[in-house]
Amino acid sequence: MKNKAAIPEVTKAIEEYFENARMNQISVAKALEVSPQAVSQQLKLPFGRRAANKWAEKFGFNAEFLMTGKGELKTETQNPQREETTPPSQNKQGHDSIDNENNWKALYESVHRQNDLLHQLIDELKKENAQIRQMLNGNR
Repeated sequence: MKNKAAIPEVTKAIEEYFENARMNQISVAKALEVSPQAVSQQLKLPFGRRAANKWAEKFGFNAEFLMTGKGELKTETQNPQREETTPPSQNKQGHDSIDNENNWKALYESVHRQNDLLHQLIDELKKENAQIRQMLNGNR
């Protein structure tokens, strides 16, 4: 299966939009009700119809642009954003720094949990590797 890359114009437009809206990957993920990793992965791949429609609904993007790169990220005829997806820059400013600090803490804790899990997996693989070597050496 061929691994396709995202349309560069689409990725750039989305990243600029979120940068201007002062939204990070975590806040985008929360709005989409997915993991930050899913957001990152989506930005590396071409948009399918379902994903494009979801991003269009949540952020007022043009779904056709997301899938093809033709046209504009946002169009004048689209519905304005719903209240729950208002970028943090449009909320009360005091909450932004608290939200960002909480997001960073959560991300930091998540990375450490994943790091611990990786180390556990590596240890298990080393044990399995040693067992396999013993079995192979015993059969010779």
